[in-house]
Amino acid sequence: MKKISFRGAAWDSVFLTLAKILTMAFGIVLSKIMSVGLSLEEYGTYSAANIVTSIGTSLILLGLGDAVNYYFNKKAENESPEDRFRIVNTVFFLEIAAGVILAAAITLGRSLIVDYFENPALFSLIPVVSLLPVFANLVYFYQMLYVSAGKAKQMSLYNLGMMILKIVSAYVSVYVLKNIFWIYVVLVLLDALQILVFKLTLRRVGISVNPFRISPAHIRPILAYSLPMGVYAMTSVLTRDIDKLIIGRLAGTENLAIYTNCSKLLPFDFLAVSFATVLIPYIVQYVTENNRSMTVKLFSSYIKIGYYSVWILAAAVLIAPASMVSFLYADAYTVGTPIFILYVLDSMLRFASMHLILTAAGKSASLMLYSLISLVANTVLNIVLYYAIGMIGPAVATLVVAVLYTFLVLRKTIAVIGGTWREVFDLREIAVFVLSLAILWTGGFLLNGFLLTLGVHKYVSMILCAALFGIAALVIHRKKIFGVLKEINTFKR
Repeated sequence: MKKISFRGAAWDSVFLTLAKILTMAFGIVLSKIMSVGLSLEEYGTYSAANIVTSIGTSLILLGLGDAVNYYFNKKAENESPEDRFRIVNTVFFLEIAAGVILAAAITLGRSLIVDYFENPALFSLIPVVSLLPVFANLVYFYQMLYVSAGKAKQMSLYNLGMMILKIVSAYVSVYVLKNIFWIYVVLVLLDALQILVFKLTLRRVGISVNPFRISPAHIRPILAYSLPMGVYAMTSVLTRDIDKLIIGRLAGTENLAIYTNCSKLLPFDFLAVSFATVLIPYIVQYVTENNRSMTVKLFSSYIKIGYYSVWILAAAVLIAPASMVSFLYADAYTVGTPIFILYVLDSMLRFASMHLILTAAGKSASLMLYSLISLVANTVLNIVLYYAIGMIGPAVATLVVAVLYTFLVLRKTIAVIGGTWREVFDLREIAVFVLSLAILWTGGFLLNGFLLTLGVHKYVSMILCAALFGIAALVIHRKKIFGVLKEINTFKR
């Protein structure tokens, strides 16, 4: 009997995806705990602190995550393994230095943050919150090393364990201590613990990170490579968070709480992200080798995994969006259902922005330009549409800009890999897929309405209709999906 092998890009992605599904479930539980346990005012404070963390994380990322991946996987003939590790150490050193500077700046400027959001409750949170960006980025860097070392499955288990601890700590902070300050204290401690675990376990496979053993001569080349991506990452996050910044300033703390939850990016792309994570080394290799046929094949396969997974999940959620908002958060947030719908549509587009091909091809400047265009357009549209149509305006602006940005990135990516739109996108297959989803969604929407008239609980009806929709879609397109998985598993390094 032939022994089953659990190796290869697709198997690594499947294991990573299974862990991400569990992490996603825990994330939903965490959001529910916070939404139910905190008042709108408290959740608004929590949301404002998270905005500070999100923007701070992007400010100090500086594209260094891509630098870790690039320099660790790039094996130059004139570089020894020790030289390569010193370069990686230098990347970690630069990130820590940037994190220390940011934490000091945020803490010293906390009065400005409090005044912007007009929320005095933020004052005591800021010193602790200021530490989260550097810890988050260091965890991300270690995750990149895990994937490059072929330890994606082990990494996913560690991440899962940390998620469980975060849920327990959040529950205790909200329902026992009744103080969100302790949520952030525990988050900092858990991130520090996770970094320590990553460091010790990677050392066992010969990967030792020491940010004090650096290569000063490589600081300039590292920054030259990473900064364009840093600008890209920063503008991307600002583009995503600018609507919350405007709502927080113009609409008040309680409306910020509603908008934050309803605009939260649900992990529809957990499968696509898992595959992208595992395929990063393959992408870097094929692009740097100018292997056109393999790059086109890989990108096309990734796009298919993306729309088969993301679009099915997103359409299932849209069968009963108001019930979904109530289920995920609380009834108080259902007034934001139109915002929720727009952000689901936004999620159906953004998975396709696979910027790593452009990065590996040295086209970071293009990404930076597209991000800057998106940021400016989104900022202007956010303000204009907020005053024109109210709180839903920034969500509309975000969706419009997402369409523009996705098109620009895809067009440039296809040009860089030397492919054509027809090689990457099977238009006939996509048309059949979209039509089938539209028909199934209509049936699910009507069935949900019918069940509600019979007195079925809205959560039961929503889950039943979404499940039937998802199962039907997977059964109809199972051959195509398994075909793509089989093709991805043929990629070798």
